Amino acid sequence: MKRLLLTLALFTAAVAYAATPVYLTDSASDINPGAETELATAFTRGAGVQSATCTTTSGGTLIQLAKSGTAVTWLTGPLNAVTIAGTITFNCWAQESSNSANSTIKIKIERTNAAGAVQSVILDAAYGSELPTNNNTAKSWTGTPTSTGILAGERIKITIKCVNSGTMGAGYTVTGYYAGTTAAASGDTYVSFTEAVAPYTTTSIKAVSRVAYVGIGKVAGLTPADSKAVAGVPD
Repeated sequence: MKRLLLTLALFTAAVAYAATPVYLTDSASDINPGAETELATAFTRGAGVQSATCTTTSGGTLIQLAKSGTAVTWLTGPLNAVTIAGTITFNCWAQESSNSANSTIKIKIERTNAAGAVQSVILDAAYGSELPTNNNTAKSWTGTPTSTGILAGERIKITIKCVNSGTMGAGYTVTGYYAGTTAAASGDTYVSFTEAVAPYTTTSIKAVSRVAYVGIGKVAGLTPADSKAVAGVPD
């Protein structure tokens, strides 16, 4: 019975984070591991639409979006252990300044250690068509990642780059928008994982067992006294 209750409790806790969208915000990350401007992600939408840009180059192939002239990237906080293996969905609002730019966007997802040092690439996937000209709309696509185990306390890094769609023309602008407040509106940029991606927690088994006492004990038909005994909750 104890094993059943703990299994159900862990399952219930995991379901709360299943199919997890990770939103890009304009808040600074809690770590600064390199020369990029590191911003934070969140599990809720941002505080207001922001933008990052790149200037296209003749024949260019891969140019990272930047803010105030510095390349920008996003880092999650420390995460619970999880294996990323299911389909990843990208939703990014972006546009180019001219159809001569011949550009689109590509998002790289990487596993990092707790300090933000990249350990491996999970997925690097581009939107399949050229961006529209001066028409900021959502671009959605999916990709299959390399199955990657995230250890407890590690992070995920998200980087957006403009890439060529045909032969890139020089001197144009690609703009990505993020940190929006509203679903299906400008800035509603996120990466959605099939798995339950959740903030790192040191919750003990005893604490989890309290969920069994509160939420599952009644379903299992236990008396209050038996529920407390199973969960280790003092009177």
